[in-house]
Amino acid sequence: MEGSPKKTKNSEIFAHLCIESDGDSMINFGIVFSNRKGEELDNICIDILPLVGRTPEKSKMEWWMSDPERKKEYERIMENGLNFVDAMTKFNSELERIQKEFNPEKIEWIVHPAFDWRFFKDYHEIYLKLNPTAMEIAFKYNCLYSIIDDWKLFYKDDENKYYNAKMTGVFFKQQWTNLVRTHNALDDARYQAPIYHGILRDMLEFTIKNL
Repeated sequence: MEGSPKKTKNSEIFAHLCIESDGDSMINFGIVFSNRKGEELDNICIDILPLVGRTPEKSKMEWWMSDPERKKEYERIMENGLNFVDAMTKFNSELERIQKEFNPEKIEWIVHPAFDWRFFKDYHEIYLKLNPTAMEIAFKYNCLYSIIDDWKLFYKDDENKYYNAKMTGVFFKQQWTNLVRTHNALDDARYQAPIYHGILRDMLEFTIKNL
């Protein structure tokens, strides 16, 4: 990546994963890899054709087709998509490359567990059955849940801070939330990454102030 941080050993790398689907098949996924400073180190973005034998959900396809930009993105994915095996082989090859280049002690997966991770984990497990020598993902992950879309999960105090009643962290709604989401998974992962790092910073500040 042009202008990316120097590729030196990192104690940990954060993998911000987003996927797009047709309701039954994952058709696009993007991963932004960042260091603890929140700097983007590398990325992966792969388009995938729907799995054979699976039928797109009617409501999801209506959603894709109801907006000109979403329709254009869906058509781009279908035109450029790889079949399942080729897509997951490419992913594993890219992940091996990133691990060799940055040599992290661990990779923390930042992903919505009920949707994105469910699809991605399912695809990876199917691939492992076909190719047992493929790299296994360490299924340790932190969860953003729906902080990007569903502000009802949070309540706001008079200092303009947002608190999640189910989490100990605090984050500020800052300029990154004005980024335009395109429903390309890599763009969405880039949208998500600074929010997560904002949470990390605010949690650290909150902890230090309350020692």
